[in-house]
Amino acid sequence: MISRDLDSLKSLSFFVGYGAETRKMWQSFKDFINRPFAAVQKLEIIAAAEDTFITFKNWIEKHELQPQS
Repeated sequence: MISRDLDSLKSLSFFVGYGAETRKMWQSFKDFINRPFAAVQKLEIIAAAEDTFITFKNWIEKHELQPQS
């Protein structure tokens, strides 16, 4: 989904860190995260995900290319 919207696959290298095993590792993650969790655990998982995406956003904003003059 992300690669459709970006021109550079290099930007996605973080998401393929396991090389040929990447698909298997993402599936393992999805299987884990789709397990039943207690309500408190769900809130912790959601908070961690939000923190992760806020960190991604902040990093991208700090490092995005500046327009050439």
